[in-house]
Amino acid sequence: MDTYVERTISAANTPPTREHVLALLRGVQDPHSGLDLVTLDWVENVTVIHPQVIVALHPPGRICATHCAIETAIERTLRPLIGTDRLRLRVRWDTDWHPDDEW
Repeated sequence: MDTYVERTISAANTPPTREHVLALLRGVQDPHSGLDLVTLDWVENVTVIHPQVIVALHPPGRICATHCAIETAIERTLRPLIGTDRLRLRVRWDTDWHPDDEW
């Protein structure tokens, strides 16, 4: 007779999928346009290397003034899924943008 052992794996131990992370990022909006980061095509890449999730963004340089608000929104959105200690956020700004540039 075969014996089966059943156990429950907590959500914290289950790595999220790339698709799940992208679905959550659809809830993070650019404060200027009101559109989400995925629709704006600012999410360059999502890499899941359990236990870490790496989100690479490439927004236009002109939003630099609000980048802290966007980073905070990403952190708040993904925290329930992965925790803040497992999130690595990489932001690459356009090289032609300078802090003195006007909108």
